[in-house]
Amino acid sequence: MSSRLRDGSSRSGADRARRSGAPARPAAVGIRRGFRTAAAAGAGAASADGLYTGLAAVGGAAIAGFLEPLARTLKVTARLPLRFQVAISLLGSLVIVGFAILLARDL
Repeated sequence: MSSRLRDGSSRSGADRARRSGAPARPAAVGIRRGFRTAAAAGAGAASADGLYTGLAAVGGAAIAGFLEPLARTLKVTARLPLRFQVAISLLGSLVIVGFAILLARDL
């Protein structure tokens, strides 16, 4: 797959991704460069995912300890948007029923 550039030349999708800084997929690397390179790319991607997961778990635990005293307030506050959403949905349903009644009268 290629796309034409302004100067008339074309680039493949892999070339565009490489130039844009997008991470290379291990399968695409393996097709071009072999199993060892693909395995190294896959291991690098998996280790980065593991590192981010660990950071999220540690950060979440730290934040949870800080937010524990505020749990009741946060629960009440979190329920408000849901209640508004239900109210708006019911109101919208009533408007639709009202329009249907008005249209039925005109027939």
